[in-house]
Amino acid sequence: MRFVPTVFVMTVLSTLAHAQSTGPTVFVANNGNLEGSVSSFNIDTDGTPVFIDKLITGARGSTSEDNPGTNTISLDVSPNGRYLATGHATGSFSGDYVSVLEVATDGTMSIVTQLVLPQTTFAVEWVNDEYLAVLQTEVFATNELVIFRFDEGLASLTEVDRIFCGEFATSIARNPNQRILYVNESLTANVIYAFSVDLSGGVSQLQTISLGSYPLSLAVEPGGKALYAAGGISSGRHAVNMFSLDADGFMTSDANNPYTSPGNSPKGFSVHPNGSLLFVEHGTDATLWSFFLDPETAAPTSTGQHFDVGSQGTLGGSAAWGDYLFVTDESTSGDGLRGLYSLAINFETGALTPITPTPVETTGITPETVRVWDPGMLACPPDLVDDGVLDFFDVQTFLQLFAQGNLLADFTGDTLLDFFDVQQFLAEFAAGCP
Repeated sequence: MRFVPTVFVMTVLSTLAHAQSTGPTVFVANNGNLEGSVSSFNIDTDGTPVFIDKLITGARGSTSEDNPGTNTISLDVSPNGRYLATGHATGSFSGDYVSVLEVATDGTMSIVTQLVLPQTTFAVEWVNDEYLAVLQTEVFATNELVIFRFDEGLASLTEVDRIFCGEFATSIARNPNQRILYVNESLTANVIYAFSVDLSGGVSQLQTISLGSYPLSLAVEPGGKALYAAGGISSGRHAVNMFSLDADGFMTSDANNPYTSPGNSPKGFSVHPNGSLLFVEHGTDATLWSFFLDPETAAPTSTGQHFDVGSQGTLGGSAAWGDYLFVTDESTSGDGLRGLYSLAINFETGALTPITPTPVETTGITPETVRVWDPGMLACPPDLVDDGVLDFFDVQTFLQLFAQGNLLADFTGDTLLDFFDVQQFLAEFAAGCP
C-alpha cells in the first residue's frame, strides 16, 4: 500500500485536469474580426490534418461592438503541452484579452482564464510552464513586454514584471537554451532587444542591436545558434537578417547580412525542429520559400523551392513537424480557398508538395498562426526550471511542487504523489538530459 503525504490535499484529480494531447496536434489561431478562435487537428498517417475542435475566444455581431476576445492574432503552447496562450488585436476600447486555454488528452480545448490588458496583446510566448510573456503593443506609444505568472491551481494570471520595448513591438522569440526572450521594434528604431527572465519572473534588458532594415518578425534556430529577422518591404523587399547567438544568448550580426530571399516582403518564419531547414513566409506574393541551414552556423542558403498560397496577403503562418510543414491560407481572396495546408518536405531538395489539393477547413475566420505540439517535445522532464540545465534549482522546484500537491511532480503518472515519484525524479535527474 502506497503512502500519500498529508500535504497532498487533492485526493483525486481528473487525468484530464493535468494532461496534454496524447499525440501530435496542430493548433491554429483564427484571427477573425467577428469571431476569434483556436482550432485543433490530429495528424493522419499520411500527414493530413484531421479536425478535432474549435474553441471560440470571443465573438461579436459587428466591429463596432467591443469584445476583447476576437482577432486571435497570436498563439503559443506551454512547454508541457497542457496549455495554450493566445493574444488578441480587436481594436476594442476596453482592451484586449490574453487568454489561457487547457488542452485535453483528445486535443479538445477549454478556456481557463482571460485577462483584459489595455493594449493589443500582439504576441505571447511561454517562458516556461509557469511564466508567460505578453507584448502590449500600440503604434507610436509605449510598448512593453509583460511577464505573468500562471497559477494552474487558481487558474489565474498575475503580473510579475514589465519592461519597455520600443514603439511598435510585434514578435517574441525564445532562446531554447536560456531564459532569454528576443523582441523586435520595427517602427522607428529598427532594433532587436534581448531580455533575461529570472527564476522569479523578473525581466531585465541584456542587449540591444540595430538593423539596417526593420525586423518585422523573429525566429530562433532550435539549437539556439542563430536568430532570424524578416525585413518586410524594407531593404529592397527581400531581406532576411541573421544574428549568431553565443552560449549566453548574446547576438552578433552576421557578416553576410542581409541574406536575400527570392520571395517578396519576408514577414515571418518557421524552422524545422531538427534545425535543417528554415521556411520564410512572404506577404506581398504569399509565397513560402525553403532554405538549407548550415549545421555549424545555421546560416541560410536558398533551396530555390517554394509554395505559393495565392493572392497577396493570404499566407497566414506556418509550423514544421516531422516530414510536414503546416501552412495557413487566411483568405478566400482570389481562389476561394481558406484553411490549413499540409506540405510534404523533401529534405534533400527543400521541395514542398501539398498532401491534399486544397486546404483543410479550420471552421474559423482568418486562420493565421500555427503551432504543433508533440509529446516527444518533452525531451527532459526533470528540467523543471526549463533552462536546459539540471541542477539544484530543478531539485528545489520538484520539492516545492511535491509539497504543494502539484501533479507536475507526478513522475510516475499515476495521479498520486508519493515516494515512487521522488524515486523516479531522482532516477531521471541522475540519467541527465539528451
